[in-house]
Amino acid sequence: MMPRRMAGFCPYCSDLFPAHHAPCTPCAHCLRETPPWRHLCFYGSYEHALRQLLLQAKFHSDPTAAHIAGELLASVCADLPHPDAIVPVPLHTARLRDRGFNQCVEVARPISRILQAPLRPDLLARTRHTPPQTGLHRKERLRNLREAFAASPCCAGLHLLLVDDTMTTGTTLAHAARHLLAAGAASVDVAVVARTPRHFG
Repeated sequence: MMPRRMAGFCPYCSDLFPAHHAPCTPCAHCLRETPPWRHLCFYGSYEHALRQLLLQAKFHSDPTAAHIAGELLASVCADLPHPDAIVPVPLHTARLRDRGFNQCVEVARPISRILQAPLRPDLLARTRHTPPQTGLHRKERLRNLREAFAASPCCAGLHLLLVDDTMTTGTTLAHAARHLLAAGAASVDVAVVARTPRHFG
């Protein structure tokens, strides 16, 4: 079972609250600083069966698992305005060579098919090989991603849907969205399969 998370999160950044059925209200961070994207949707919490599905896609080079994740995510993308193009979060060429494929591209393929919007991985590139974000503090994450992306001028005027498999703090997605907007995108919405839950004491 991989149920969709329907409540208990921030509507701007999808930060998960301890109570699964709590009303969707803005978190303290988003009240201080609005994210660069227009809308964000996600399927569920990064745990249990959904976590195993994404680990299978990411670290076992399993495109079938990635496509299943993409179909789950496509089911919630109907809540967003229809995009002109879908942009998967890119991997640097060195990591792409090591891993063999970009799981975000594979997740985005069924979304592109179901929404009938073109898949445009060419609109955003990873220009710097950065260490994984996992385990880094916020300042380290920001420093790690400095000048890590480049967006194509072909973004100009387009309403884009940025797709990622997992969202932890949102730092990577925020940097990517800002680069797309700086390149002239009319708007950026974000769709992620899973949101990493915080550990609540």
